[in-house]
Order: sequence, then C-alpha cells, then structure tokens
Amino acid sequence: MSKFKKVIIPFLILVFLSGFLIVRFIQEQYVVPILMYHSIVHVAAPQSRLSVSVEAFERQMHFLKEHHYNVIPLEELGNLIREKKRIPPKSVALTFDDGYKDNYSLAFPILKKYNFPATFFIIIKEVGRAANDRLSWEEILLMQGSGLITFGSHCLGPEPLVNLKEEQQIKKEIFESKKILEEKLGIPKVGLTIR
Repeated sequence: MSKFKKVIIPFLILVFLSGFLIVRFIQEQYVVPILMYHSIVHVAAPQSRLSVSVEAFERQMHFLKEHHYNVIPLEELGNLIREKKRIPPKSVALTFDDGYKDNYSLAFPILKKYNFPATFFIIIKEVGRAANDRLSWEEILLMQGSGLITFGSHCLGPEPLVNLKEEQQIKKEIFESKKILEEKLGIPKVGLTIR
C-alpha cells in the first residue's frame, strides 16, 4: 500500500466519523418550533401583526407537509419533554390563541386537509360573544370531535394575565377557566397546582 493511501484512508475515516458525530449531536439538540397563530384572514396583507392571510397560512402548511415535518399535538410534545424521551426530528407543534371565529372557518379546513393537529387556547368569557368574531361552543365541540384539535384555556376574560396585579385574581383566571373548559368539553380533570 502506498504512503498516500496509508495517510488518506485513516484521514477520510476520521472525517466521516467526525461528521457523523456532529450530525448526531445536532439531532439530539433539536429544539421544537411551536408555530403560534391568532387570526387567519382573507386579505392578502393583514392589518394586524396578529393576523396571517389564508393564502400564507395554506402555503405554510403545504411547506410543512411537502418537507415532511412531523406535526405533533402540543400535549404530545409536553409529554415527550416531561418524560425525557427523544423528540423525532423535524417535529413542530401548531397553536392558536384567543379563539377567533376564522380559526373555524379558515384555519380548521386547512388543518383537516393536511391532517395536522393543533391546540387552540380560548378566552372563556369571549366564546360566542355578540360581535360574532369568536368561536362558539358548537364550533369548538365540532373541532374537538375531529380528533385533530385540542383546546386549552387562555384565561377567563380578555385582560392579559400580565396586567393583573393580585395573585388571587391570576389564580381565579387560570383555575376557573380550566374548570369551565373541562365541563363544557367533557375533558377529564387533571390536577393543576400553582405554588
């Protein structure tokens, strides 16, 4: 064997093994993106930074499907983290805040099309409000019945929790909203404690 082969073969093996170890390290350090949405709207250029056009949302979901992302329910992601299990590569979770009516009319059909699970966090006192811009309990139950959508409580009322000063009021917002959601959706009660 020539001197060149004696040097180059071990060098190539070392490069290959180093590359393999680097890839394995990166895979184990994967941080799961959580894509959070609020409102999905018909207009091409939404006026609010909390809105995305239905066309853009469709493109984003198509991208996830086309590039073989593993869209998992938020609860499953939480369980994987809690149990210190390996999270599959290219995993991503989808969430929606506030319970806008367009979540049912525009986002939900796209989620069904791609068979993507998502978690919706709703403001309990705004469900079915007179302005007709929030989800109704009927729509929430239909979405839950699909097997793709789960619901969590955002809070009782529209006031952001960060604006509340009293600990008792914050606890009330969290615990009462959770209780009402469990009752309305028939969700088994799970203990939640705050220290």
